[in-house]
Amino acid sequence: MVPGCSGTIMIAPVDDVKNWMHLFRWIVMLIRDGCEVDEATLVRAAMLESDCGLVLDDVERVLNITTEKRATWMLIIA
Repeated sequence: MVPGCSGTIMIAPVDDVKNWMHLFRWIVMLIRDGCEVDEATLVRAAMLESDCGLVLDDVERVLNITTEKRATWMLIIA
């Protein structure tokens, strides 16, 4: 199966994001579940395009989702 963010990406609630570690875990789950990327490839130094097989449109979708949720995170984490 070729990874890629096809269709609607299911977004987990951000209520459980209480600190930066939870935030990073939320982003990993978003990429893993929404873009069908094997979690083993989602390591700290992974390049989303070359190591995880995402195309630029996929990366932009993930960034747009995280940007939309940013205001909520900043209220929770701050």
